[in-house]
Amino acid sequence: MPGYLYILHFDEPLHHAKHYSGSTKNLRQRLVAHASGAGSKLTKWLADHGLNWRLGAVATAPGNKLRAIERELKARKNACDFCAICRNTPFKVPGTLPIDLDLCQFATDSQSLRGERPEFTIQVSTKGDRECLERIRWLMQDEREALGFIPIGDASGALTAIDRGRFLIVRQKHTVVGYLMWTKDDSTSQVNIHQLTIDDPYRLYGLGKQTVATLEALLPHYTLHARVRSELPANEFWEAIGFTRGVERENEGSLSKCNNWYKAPMKGYTP
Repeated sequence: MPGYLYILHFDEPLHHAKHYSGSTKNLRQRLVAHASGAGSKLTKWLADHGLNWRLGAVATAPGNKLRAIERELKARKNACDFCAICRNTPFKVPGTLPIDLDLCQFATDSQSLRGERPEFTIQVSTKGDRECLERIRWLMQDEREALGFIPIGDASGALTAIDRGRFLIVRQKHTVVGYLMWTKDDSTSQVNIHQLTIDDPYRLYGLGKQTVATLEALLPHYTLHARVRSELPANEFWEAIGFTRGVERENEGSLSKCNNWYKAPMKGYTP
């Protein structure tokens, strides 16, 4: 699935920084996130201080190459060369297909988008959530690299997990934008997080961290475990939210290695 590479141009430079570059599969939702202060630390600071930005460039690229192109662009530290606000004839970012900014059919500046921050809910699944199965399985396939987990199998397995309340479902209004699937072993007080994903456009709102925190509050005397392929960027997420890296082991059925992350019961909890 193709995605978008974008460059934000700051109306006022922030020290040495004049631009922010990123990538997404849903440009408008990502811009709303930046404008509302839920984006990167840089754009959050701008939002907190009432400073504005405008979309300076946008281009499409293959989804499987998007993150690599973004990292390369950031490493160049010359975003102004590709910004249509800085240059009358901006350069083309290698590996992308530029889009004329005039073709965007929505606001592309922070001042216009600010205040559109969406509201989310995180709830334990019930049998009434069976209707979410198709959307969950779509997310499962679309984000299989980001997840770092083994797919849960056929539809019947997912339905059983939904019925047993082993999903936390994240919604924006009536749309499922993420989920966490887990199982538990009461004899060892351990919870295994099998899958966690947030749809790309909504990742800057801290929903992954909030969803794990919801599970932690739901089962405060259990140790949480997550297994992630060693080469995936998802490992950074688990470390950032306070998990500890355990022993690296080979993944069953493949030659890849997995990191085993865990987090002990909540501090101050007494059974």
